[in-house]
Amino acid sequence: MSLLWATSPGYGQNSPNPFREHTTIAFALPENAKVALTVLDRMGKTVLQPINGKYGAGNHQAQIPAGSLAPGLYLYLMKVETAHGANTLSRKMTVSER
Repeated sequence: MSLLWATSPGYGQNSPNPFREHTTIAFALPENAKVALTVLDRMGKTVLQPINGKYGAGNHQAQIPAGSLAPGLYLYLMKVETAHGANTLSRKMTVSER
């Protein structure tokens, strides 16, 4: 599945989900952008920020380790800022018992 869209950034659901050891989030950028990926716990507290930097146009992947995360439900937010504006997208993910 290609996530590269002509006019706006996109990303898929993390895979695998649920996960025990690590999960991967694929994302695509139509142009250069500043990207921040933030993982929040059920209380809305930031528990990880595996990505916070500039990326070129194209397909990318972010890997999230489960090591420091307790089993449970989390929300991840991807904020993408380009020359044409900003988008914030969100999805749920689940860390399984290890």
